[in-house]
Amino acid sequence: MRLLIDIGNSRIKWALGADGELSAPAGFARPRADHDDAWAREWGHLAPEAVTVCSVAGRQSVAVLRDWVERHWAVPFSELRARERCGTIVNAYADPASLGADRWANLLGARAALGPVDAIIVDAGTAVTVDALSADGRHLGGAIFAGLSASRAGLRSAAPALPASHDEAPLPSDNTAGAIGGGTLVALAGAIERVATAVGGRLTTPERILTGGDAERLMPWLDAGWTTDPLLTLRGLLHSGDAVCAG
Repeated sequence: MRLLIDIGNSRIKWALGADGELSAPAGFARPRADHDDAWAREWGHLAPEAVTVCSVAGRQSVAVLRDWVERHWAVPFSELRARERCGTIVNAYADPASLGADRWANLLGARAALGPVDAIIVDAGTAVTVDALSADGRHLGGAIFAGLSASRAGLRSAAPALPASHDEAPLPSDNTAGAIGGGTLVALAGAIERVATAVGGRLTTPERILTGGDAERLMPWLDAGWTTDPLLTLRGLLHSGDAVCAG
């Protein structure tokens, strides 16, 4: 049994992986302090044979977690990082290592979930990432823009007198909080559609897959044809065992 951990900007998602399957998926807010207590609550009852991590939170976060794993279990610890290629997946970046580890994991996860098809992969979290993957495994590059919470926070930072948003308000709204909540949500869905079209311009009728913390909130506002996979990044970690991809 392998413990798979996806460290995001605001949340940590994890699952157990064995025999090519994921089980017991869960998530929690990323701790800014008292890491040991948070990790002990989540994972202290487990006895994994190995740990594989994907992180966008910086080298220090991974180092602290590695130390905790070594102290508690003394099992192999690997961190997924983007490489030039992994199996049939070929990185588009001139500097392959500069591609985010989460985006690399999502490419691997999409290939595992969908098979060899043209695909657009969108991860809607603190940031929204959009990537194109061709049926022959070539990553064609992508785009990054502000996610829902970042968009709303940026608006309030620029205009502090605005109220906090109200997510559930329909449009058109008869109050400012609802107008911000509904406006930013629908605007983000529209941006995803337009950016996905631009990024996938060289693909033929690609499969469109959505993951990330805001995926379910966005789905009602997206065109037909999108599917969701909340475990896509973890699925990529599950299929990254090749030494070429993790180390």
